[in-house]
Amino acid sequence: LRITIVALAVISGLVIFFFFRKISMWFRYTVLFSAIGILIVISIFAVKSLIPSNKIIILVANFGGPEPETYRVTDTIIKQLRKATEEYDNIRVQFLKETISEQDGPDLARAKAKRYKAAIMLWGWYTRTKERAIVTIHFEILKKEYYLPLQREDRTINVAVEELESFKIQEQLPSEMSYLTLLTIGLASYNVKDYGDAIRRFTSAMQYLPPEEMVDPYTIYYHRGSAYVLQGNYGQAIQDYNKVIKLKPELADTYNNRGVAYFTMSNYDLAIQDYNKAIKLKPELAAAYNNRGLVYCKKGNCDLAIQDYNKAIRLEPELAVAYKDRGLVYYKKGNYDLAIQDY
Repeated sequence: LRITIVALAVISGLVIFFFFRKISMWFRYTVLFSAIGILIVISIFAVKSLIPSNKIIILVANFGGPEPETYRVTDTIIKQLRKATEEYDNIRVQFLKETISEQDGPDLARAKAKRYKAAIMLWGWYTRTKERAIVTIHFEILKKEYYLPLQREDRTINVAVEELESFKIQEQLPSEMSYLTLLTIGLASYNVKDYGDAIRRFTSAMQYLPPEEMVDPYTIYYHRGSAYVLQGNYGQAIQDYNKVIKLKPELADTYNNRGVAYFTMSNYDLAIQDYNKAIKLKPELAAAYNNRGLVYCKKGNCDLAIQDYNKAIRLEPELAVAYKDRGLVYYKKGNYDLAIQDY
């Protein structure tokens, strides 16, 4: 932008200089119109530079370590990431020809990522002895819309040196980073309600190895299941929630969400079972009481439905849907004044 401003000033000066010199009118107008053309071109490029790019940039720093041409740690990470994201036009994997060491730390990494407008940055290093190989990789998420609940942002692998020499590490790490990258971008799509794109990214991520030290494996199934629910694909949602329950059986929200899928498919008894389980695991989960009330109402048990709506409202007084649902039951029972109060 600064270069554009300087260029505009120079061209304006030349126009004024030539226009007021004692030269032919034809030459003056030639200079004037040429300058206007140049100004238009420069302005177009200046405006384009101010428009945010739709590209999601994955910035990969050079991994410092011994014999880089032999072990090719950086090259294999970049190659795998590009292969994993090649079907998506809005993702660009970019190489940063600089090494960020442990001493440099995450502040420098984030500054470099900001400069390149990266959404995600990978950086790290590796070393080896006669017997051991150690690789450390950092997965930095720079933009809040790409938030991923990581258990930790770095991973260190300490293995026999043969795993570095046989390229086993070089296969494992790129696979794990491809998983994290696609999961992160899938969550961003989910958060802006592009559920179809989110499902595609989650499904692509599942081809790769999950780094369990960094992210809980249930996460991807939970969010894909929720995306399926919001798309109206309840059968697929139930399959994903089943996997979540196997991986993390104490998560109350999963039972509540699966109950919603069962309810929508008119499997009322299974829905009640799931809501009961959710309430047992998390007695303060107002949504589970409200959802169970809906099932009771469908089954014709209005009194039990009202009890559940009352409980949901006590737990969460701002839960507007509970008042609406209770109002509908009061209306069915002919309690119009109470229905009006709830509405």
